[in-house]
Amino acid sequence: MSGTSRSGGDRVANGSDTFPVDGLPAKPESFEEAESGYWDELLKQIPHELLRKVDCHQLRTLAECMAMRDRLWITLQTDLTDKTIFSHYMRTVQQIQRLSPVFGLGPIDRRRMKLSGQPEEVNEDEWSD
Repeated sequence: MSGTSRSGGDRVANGSDTFPVDGLPAKPESFEEAESGYWDELLKQIPHELLRKVDCHQLRTLAECMAMRDRLWITLQTDLTDKTIFSHYMRTVQQIQRLSPVFGLGPIDRRRMKLSGQPEEVNEDEWSD
């Protein structure tokens, strides 16, 4: 075994970062079409300065959970009384909610992280009566 151990993904366990200069981690080869689509969409939304520090496992899990949420929702629509499917669906949604702030996917998270980028569009009508 070599002196450098891998923790998985593109991250090297000794602290060296092997991400490309542009900060985009490589898409896992095992992804199916749905996961791949979410991976691409997440990379468009997540600021690149954050991706240089990203934990690939969390990004992969987020893409997988988003695809799984869609599959479970379709299954749940065929039988709304299936408590097992509903439970899996809710746990998947909760996992997405836990991982989203890590990548600054909400406006509050972006402000908290003080990420640079384009200003948020404000819809004045949304807040008026």
